[in-house]
Amino acid sequence: MNKEELVKVTLVDACFIVELFCKFYHDEWIDYDLDTVLKHWLSTNIRLDLLLLENQVPFFLLEKYFEDYNTQDLNPDFTISHFTDLLRTFNLQPSNTPQKVSHRKIARIQTATELLEAGVTFQVNHTSKCKLDLHFSSGCLRIPEIAIVDNTEILYLYMVALEQCHYPRSSYITDYISVMDFLMNIKNDVDIVVQNKIVVNWLGDNDAVAKLFNSLLKNVTIVSSNSFYLDLHEDLDAFCENWWRKRKATLKRDYCNTAWRTLATCATIVIVFLTLVQTVTSIL
Repeated sequence: MNKEELVKVTLVDACFIVELFCKFYHDEWIDYDLDTVLKHWLSTNIRLDLLLLENQVPFFLLEKYFEDYNTQDLNPDFTISHFTDLLRTFNLQPSNTPQKVSHRKIARIQTATELLEAGVTFQVNHTSKCKLDLHFSSGCLRIPEIAIVDNTEILYLYMVALEQCHYPRSSYITDYISVMDFLMNIKNDVDIVVQNKIVVNWLGDNDAVAKLFNSLLKNVTIVSSNSFYLDLHEDLDAFCENWWRKRKATLKRDYCNTAWRTLATCATIVIVFLTLVQTVTSIL
């Protein structure tokens, strides 16, 4: 395009976006809208198109939208470039979370199944508004709720693409997806987090969730990992290496996972003990 054509396209796109947001915000529509943008399939496609990295207009046109929907009260000390950048900003770690200072990468985090076998418990983190805010303490891994819907994969891919292009050393979304990919490697891992209400799976099939996270980082270059997640990785490793915790978790899982099985296990122990006492008494 020449300069004049580029300005015209930018102007038309910007006017469309501003008008669309104003109509949604004030809920004011005309008859024409009912047959176009208000059709569910078309409005969904429009929202996804607005997030394509190559479909962006300057962010100053969208600052009012940021002010209306900034539920985390973010006050970023950096410039937001466009709408995809805004989506990423809404998902960033709170300002009090340690920033990325490490040049190391996470080699591997145990899967949810491996963590469960080592005695780790899972809970939903209700105290944080940030989806990236994973915490591990006292043997409990707390993860904010994740809703997996049809467009989840697309939204994550857009943010990963943005970080690959503009935030290679501050790739918080990419780091988060990497951790979740480790945790939910196969269907059994997803079963665990779904049962603990960490993942709300609207796809229906837990295997589809595992495949989703397994595919998000294909052909993605990870330069370094957030120090916050590196600390999480080290804490989980230290916990899982404890021999006694593993044995206790195995005992609980295999022999005490229900009231009847616990009762049967206790009865077996009592019988073995009494048999041993009887044998010793007979010998004496």
